[in-house]
Amino acid sequence: MAVRLQPVNVETVSSVNHARYLAIVSSAHCRKINLQNVREVVLLGLDCLPNNKVAIGVTIPVYASTRVSLDGDGGVVVDFDSSSHIFRPVSVQA
Repeated sequence: MAVRLQPVNVETVSSVNHARYLAIVSSAHCRKINLQNVREVVLLGLDCLPNNKVAIGVTIPVYASTRVSLDGDGGVVVDFDSSSHIFRPVSVQA
């Protein structure tokens, strides 16, 4: 699953012509770790650049210790490994 993100700030919109996306990528199969089924999940920040090029901006593995919350302004906050990332979708609809 992927969602288009808002630009970081207004200056970014005028200086760089690309779209940003946040994708949730999950492994197709579970594997056993300590007798528990574990599915690997990662959040990918993708930049879709001109000329059909894509760059990976950020990768965040999702572990049991990863905290995901809403910031109250339509954004998603991901706290991982003593760093915090805020992702704001272009639009939020019910």
